[in-house]
Amino acid sequence: MDSFFNYMNIFKLILKWKFHLLVLVIASVILSALFSSKLFIKPLYKSFAIVYPSNIFPYSDESETEQMLQLMNSSSIRDSVIHKFDLGAHWGLNKQDEHYVSNLLYLYGNRVNIRKTEFESVVVNILDTDPKIACDMVKAVLSYYDLKVKNLQKIKFHEVVLNYREILEKKRKSLDSIQTVIEGLTGTEVKTPMANMDPLLMKSFMDKMDNKVNKEREIKRMKPKAAVHDNEMVLLSSLAMSEALAYSELKLKYDQAMLNDNRNYTYTNLVVDPYVSDKQAFPKPWLIITFSVLAAFFLSLVVISFIENRKLKVNQAASIPNV
Repeated sequence: MDSFFNYMNIFKLILKWKFHLLVLVIASVILSALFSSKLFIKPLYKSFAIVYPSNIFPYSDESETEQMLQLMNSSSIRDSVIHKFDLGAHWGLNKQDEHYVSNLLYLYGNRVNIRKTEFESVVVNILDTDPKIACDMVKAVLSYYDLKVKNLQKIKFHEVVLNYREILEKKRKSLDSIQTVIEGLTGTEVKTPMANMDPLLMKSFMDKMDNKVNKEREIKRMKPKAAVHDNEMVLLSSLAMSEALAYSELKLKYDQAMLNDNRNYTYTNLVVDPYVSDKQAFPKPWLIITFSVLAAFFLSLVVISFIENRKLKVNQAASIPNV
């Protein structure tokens, strides 16, 4: 019952002061609409893109999405975007201010938001006073991300290429040495370098060299010393085959490394393209007006209640007869 009477008292207060409250509400609507307009607050427009990672290799236990998130939030991409759009001047910051860098990074952190979604994609949200620049900034983040991943992978793939190239050169020299010895033992010049033979050609060549039947036939036209070195030929044959197979396997890996080193991939799968927004994202006038009207209304009720209670106490004091 007490709460009921309290509500009734509040309702009576509103009816009693309805004109004053109406004026305050109208004034709060007009003022809040004015102060939330472009005259006082520059509107911010949002552009965004949703992407999935592609053609990347995690460095540790992180997922591909987490790696993408780390790279997009890196200082190199941030600095590239700031430099490309001259954001300090665009956002009206003074370079002579001692806190210029701090203010610039603070605004960048507030207006550029890159986060992972629950679907393991990455969303790039950017707010700016110019909707076209906001859209271009999203595209720039994606472009710089592709370039950064490409450069990182290029460095690592090139290291692999150089490593395989060095090992292949050593294997080639080893095969050349074996070929020189065979030529010296048989007196036969090998027209095709062993390093250029595929395993089947190498096997065919060595079978011809150490096959006993063919050896008897060829020994007549080879130097006499070749017959003395049959055992050496068997060993050289086995060694040459082993080296040729190893060289062939390394060559395949080298070719794959060269393919990786020379590839020109993109590293994002774009799900939602960024676009130029035609509607401001901040501030939201209706939200400011609603909050202002409610705040003004309840504050007015508090003031009115205080005034009414004060009057009630004064009247009660005046009604008590003096003794």
